[in-house]
Amino acid sequence: MAQESVARGDRLFVEEEYAGAAEAYSEALQADPSNARVLEARANAYIKLEQYSEANADATKALELSPGLAKAYLRKGIALFNMEEYEAAKEFFEAGCQLAPDNTFRTWTRKCDAELEARARELEQKGELDGGDPLNNFFKKIFSQGDEDTQRAMMKSFVESNGTVLSTNWNEVGKKKVDCTPPEGMEVHKYEA
Repeated sequence: MAQESVARGDRLFVEEEYAGAAEAYSEALQADPSNARVLEARANAYIKLEQYSEANADATKALELSPGLAKAYLRKGIALFNMEEYEAAKEFFEAGCQLAPDNTFRTWTRKCDAELEARARELEQKGELDGGDPLNNFFKKIFSQGDEDTQRAMMKSFVESNGTVLSTNWNEVGKKKVDCTPPEGMEVHKYEA
């Protein structure tokens, strides 16, 4: 009965009747719940149905049962990619490529890289990169939006004070050397190259 259900699932999948294929694979798994190949096939049907968490679960179980099943790495990676978990997806595509060097794995790895780069650019534009340090982002924003005198004042005060003073007032900073004023309880040490 399990073999008949698998054959029916395969036929339905080819006919693009993915819900029927998933159902047929489920019937086969009732008879043989530890069949990694059928779990991988059902994961593929779930991907076509855009049921990514179910596909991820099936691919995970298939990998637990058969760690050398390259297609299960592919299914898990695709499910994670569509769940926008690009770093994890990339890891599975790379692991699958080790088992079966294939352009499919390489293509999906490049897609992950592109998504990760796009996400990094987006975060950088929002000022949320740099570990999410809001104070650092605040100072970057002041510097980037400041006029030439503001930028000059910030640079001069920061450098001359060894990072203990940050002023935006060029009229004040431009007239004299900025003293190093360490926080209370700290002392200044000169660096000699």
